[in-house]
Amino acid sequence: MRRLVLLCILSLLASCGGAGRGDSDGYGSRPRHIQLSYTVAENMARQLAAKNYANIRIIKSSFIDIDNADGMSSAGRVYPEVIGSRLAQLGYEIVELKVRSNSIKISPQTGVMLLSFDKNELSKTYNASAALVGYYKHFPYDQQTMLYVRIINLEDNTIMASDDVGIKD
Repeated sequence: MRRLVLLCILSLLASCGGAGRGDSDGYGSRPRHIQLSYTVAENMARQLAAKNYANIRIIKSSFIDIDNADGMSSAGRVYPEVIGSRLAQLGYEIVELKVRSNSIKISPQTGVMLLSFDKNELSKTYNASAALVGYYKHFPYDQQTMLYVRIINLEDNTIMASDDVGIKD
């Protein structure tokens, strides 16, 4: 009988043991770039909440290589996808840009880029009040990429929330 009780206790402990491993945020087993992107999104969500920007629709665009505005690597497409995904998980409405307009360029090589912040056109077409934009810079000698992420108010182009972070490559 003791063995059975001991076996049950050990089984219960073993099944619970994996749940808390890693970071206390619950996504410690995810790749570093996802962890970083989630942290950026959560930091900006806290800023938006503190400023009472709870019910905003955010247009998501590709991030720009700060040294080459005409091109980008996969980082310029991946980071906004994950940051936008986490913002959606946190309750924000994220607008996927799938239709080309005069203020948006969509290209297989570069992704979705906002070419202007024409507040009337973007607000009317996508019913959005903000845009997720960003820049990145790769520092090969440090083996690091820096991200400069902003949520911009489409009405007056002010920064509603921001975060600047680096990740080792």
